[in-house]
Amino acid sequence: MKKMTFFELANKVLTDERRPLSPSEMWKIAVSKSYDKQLSSRGGKTPWSTLYSVVFLDQRDNPDTKFIKVGARPARYYLKTLPEAEQLGSLE
Repeated sequence: MKKMTFFELANKVLTDERRPLSPSEMWKIAVSKSYDKQLSSRGGKTPWSTLYSVVFLDQRDNPDTKFIKVGARPARYYLKTLPEAEQLGSLE
């Protein structure tokens, strides 16, 4: 079985769910679907924080990021590649 990074995990959960999610929601869904067992690194005691860092930093620093930030409290993220992303991007 191929090991997954936190970046790939976020992408997979958002693709499956097709709705904006906070990193803690992404983590809960990943655990419920056993995606967490496919991670190459568990991310320490707070893997949801690691997931947040990966998504936040990519969205902030990478001009070609896959993620759109939707809302601030809590921060929710969505994928630019999904059809509804254009409408959600205006909410950012």
